Amino acid sequence: MSIRESPDCRAFVLRLGERVRRLRNMQHLTQIELGRRAKMDRRVITSVEQGEHPPSMGTLYALAQALAVSVSCLMPMDAEGAVRGVEPQPLPLERCLDLDYMGMPDD
Repeated sequence: MSIRESPDCRAFVLRLGERVRRLRNMQHLTQIELGRRAKMDRRVITSVEQGEHPPSMGTLYALAQALAVSVSCLMPMDAEGAVRGVEPQPLPLERCLDLDYMGMPDD
């Protein structure tokens, strides 16, 4: 079984799609409006939100830019927490939409 077919990958892709959908809804955007901002077809947005397949890095970057968030805000878990051995938690969506948050820890 390939990594793309694994249950962990499937769950990750589904949670990622849910975060994209929630961020889009929090900004009162339709899939068509988000697609225009991201310069992609609405069908791609639907595919990502429904977790049909893992999106490419280019797609993630375009969606993050269109939603005015960092790519890490789209991720369903905090990678830094996983590295520290802490149970990974997703970044709060409200924090992702904070215009002062740049996705980097304060010095």
